[in-house]
Amino acid sequence: MGQSTDLCRLGALRFARSLRHEAQSAHSRAPHGPGRPAEASDERQDAGQGHPRAAREMQLSNDPDALLVTTLGSCVSACVRDPRTGYGGMNHFMLPLSRDDLGTWGGVSRSLRYGNHAMESLINQILRTGCARQALEIKLFGGGNVMQGRTDIGHNNARFVLEYIENEALKVAAADLGGMNARRIYYAPATGSVKRLLLRRRQDGHTVQDIEKNYQQRLQILEEDTDDNIELFAD
Repeated sequence: MGQSTDLCRLGALRFARSLRHEAQSAHSRAPHGPGRPAEASDERQDAGQGHPRAAREMQLSNDPDALLVTTLGSCVSACVRDPRTGYGGMNHFMLPLSRDDLGTWGGVSRSLRYGNHAMESLINQILRTGCARQALEIKLFGGGNVMQGRTDIGHNNARFVLEYIENEALKVAAADLGGMNARRIYYAPATGSVKRLLLRRRQDGHTVQDIEKNYQQRLQILEEDTDDNIELFAD
């Protein structure tokens, strides 16, 4: 499986150690969702600050020093791992269900930008290593109402992922869904530690809306230029 330079930074042992320390000492009540509050930082950043990696559909790792990173507005990411082995990953989806499943589109049923396929693909990859479904550690993030004039997108994504968890009889270890802020998520699968940064809105055009629009455009190009065997893990 190829390594994603967008989502995964290997050799980040020093940062991962500080991440674990901050995650243990910082707690934030989830605006929406079951489970205990997400282990997260209340630190806030401007949406254009730093160098966020472009969103990726899915990435998994069994590297003990792996750090998965994504930026979320109305999108949702599930961080899922096997606590016994530390093998896990993160997905990133834009919409709850693919429209072909609803009978209105065709040809893109396996696109991981949709929640139904993103969740199934990530969970099944981990289950194939021998992890029992009941043992999965699942943490959910995103679903913010950050798109001007479209307050339903984030809400629908958050509602979908919670209904999916309930229908599949899975358990949520932590959740931070909804609200008005975008988020940047740092996830260490080996330990399950998560650092969440809330991103402030900006007025100079460098917003999470731009990030999500660019992500959507990139996925559209992939769907137009390739067949069903889309390469999702190329460097």
